[in-house]
Amino acid sequence: MNFRQEWKALLLITELLLIFSFLPGRQHRRGSRHGLVVQSLTESGIAEHLSEISDATYELLLGYKYRLSGHDILELGYLENLFFLNNSPDIAFLPGLVRRFDR
Repeated sequence: MNFRQEWKALLLITELLLIFSFLPGRQHRRGSRHGLVVQSLTESGIAEHLSEISDATYELLLGYKYRLSGHDILELGYLENLFFLNNSPDIAFLPGLVRRFDR
């Protein structure tokens, strides 16, 4: 496919009305401040007849949580695309800072 054919294909995308997602995960707490996270994400394709974008994605997330204080949590994650390299990011590094607002 050349550049012009790719743009023409993008203009004619047929999006799926129903998309399936499945996200099982597990967090293992190590003491009062540390946590290890493992998640698996499976999603169906988002369009019809559009190369690997039509295929399901299979991703694995490995993460670490550190409680900074009673309300703040630092999160670090690594996301890996397991099978198809062209339908989602191959790898991603995910930092996060979570603040809990308790009543």
